[in-house]
Amino acid sequence: MDRNAYGEWDKKWNYRFKSGWIKNKRKYRLLRVLNPRLALKMGPRKDYYLGVAKLVKGRFCDIGCGMGAVSGIYAMLSGKKSFGIDQSVMGMKHAVKEAHFFNVPCVFSVGSIYKIGIKSNSFDTVYLGQVLEHLDDEQGALEEAIRLLRPGGKLIVSVPVEDRIPDVDHVREYTEHSLRLLLEKMSLKEICFHDIDPRRFVVSSLVNK
Repeated sequence: MDRNAYGEWDKKWNYRFKSGWIKNKRKYRLLRVLNPRLALKMGPRKDYYLGVAKLVKGRFCDIGCGMGAVSGIYAMLSGKKSFGIDQSVMGMKHAVKEAHFFNVPCVFSVGSIYKIGIKSNSFDTVYLGQVLEHLDDEQGALEEAIRLLRPGGKLIVSVPVEDRIPDVDHVREYTEHSLRLLLEKMSLKEICFHDIDPRRFVVSSLVNK
């Protein structure tokens, strides 16, 4: 699907949203429970996922992809196949269903983010979005992401800004300084913070191997 096709898809959902299909906030909250993937299209996070997808280049893998938002949008924008991996069976079922419905080239699979069954140096871009703050072993996840990247490949990491997105499931919080130190420790270079969402750090960096 090319950019024009994505634009038509986007206009359709915006029209439904603005025309009042889920204008009522109570209905939107209900939709998030019944079909969170559809709610994601309609809600405020759409611009965030679109912003991340625009940072992606080449062959792409989304680790901890949830219900495949970034993978799907990138595939729509570029027409290139994207890959998504998550431990949630339900999330992957939603992602597969939507990829089929919109005829976008995405491959989704259930798996551990610490041990992904894909050979090394397979991707140009790997994304860890809203994942590291949930993990006991953040370095293990980063090492696996770096393993999948080709020399000079791009790693995109997104985590909540400290105190901006409270969640009882978070095992740590990040400041700009602590996140930069973590990425430098992993021998990543050209670390760049992107102004996409005031509540989240979105950082791209290049692997040095």
